Amino acid sequence: FKDITHDTKSHTFRSSTGLLSSTQFTQPALTLMEKAIIEDMKDKGLLADHCSFAGHSLGEYSALAAIAEIMPIESLVSVVFYRGLTMQMAVERDEQGRSNFSMCAVDPSRLSKSFNEARLQYLVSLIAKETGWLLEIVNYNVANSQYVCAGDLRALDTLSSLIGELKRRQSDFQAILQNTQPEEEIRASVVDTLHQCANAAKAKPQPIQLERGVATVPLRGIDVPFHSSFLSPGITAFRACLYKYIDKDTLDADRLVGKYIPNLTARPFEVSEGYFRQVFRLTKSPIIAKVLAEWREYMDGERGLEKVTQSSEVVVA
Repeated sequence: FKDITHDTKSHTFRSSTGLLSSTQFTQPALTLMEKAIIEDMKDKGLLADHCSFAGHSLGEYSALAAIAEIMPIESLVSVVFYRGLTMQMAVERDEQGRSNFSMCAVDPSRLSKSFNEARLQYLVSLIAKETGWLLEIVNYNVANSQYVCAGDLRALDTLSSLIGELKRRQSDFQAILQNTQPEEEIRASVVDTLHQCANAAKAKPQPIQLERGVATVPLRGIDVPFHSSFLSPGITAFRACLYKYIDKDTLDADRLVGKYIPNLTARPFEVSEGYFRQVFRLTKSPIIAKVLAEWREYMDGERGLEKVTQSSEVVVA
């Protein structure tokens, strides 16, 4: 907070679009609502004690707190507020509080049934490489028909415009749309059109107001590139927050094993060597690497399980 010093007695959060549009307030509000819904279901006897559970993104915190009860509600609010604050503060904003980032949904099948995930990924990577702007596919929802991209507004606008041009000039780009052109030849086919779209994006009033395209739908109200590599610098500080608020001494593994399905693995959670090896392959976590190196000692009771429990916090992160 640039306006906070050692002498500051109070701070007032402000947002031109309302505080609930600021993710550090959106996230606690959503999480509390989700936890309230789960508690209501429990009260009505609609939720079995042995139920499997999962949550997407922020919803994973709600699920873990409401069903696995990994932390009290006060800690939950602190964690998701800090999570939102970390994301909110990661992007620069103008004097009106606006950022130059957003997200949009993309349906490549709107171009052609043959235009698949691999071709969309290539276009996204090509735009990022040619312009130097952030653009990534961050959600893979439905194969070949529903994805979410995050990035610079100019890059998102370029993607939408480029897809529109590919659709409009189908005769010129038939090989790309029908997925018959080798990938190495695609750049030569589209690079001029890509740069025309990028130049048009730069010429628009900034920050750009994204419009719905042939195969793209902007996610209104989103001004942070969620799930993208842009937010990576905040991971270390947020992991420390999780260590503070997840109490390994009160964590009940029975509420997690075989029931909790992490976003990371898409498999029910296990305290097993194979599961931990999968998590290590995905995260390269040095904590899990240490546990794996001493796995036999843990299983033989020569090491306390608190480190195994502690490493599960990395899965949550």
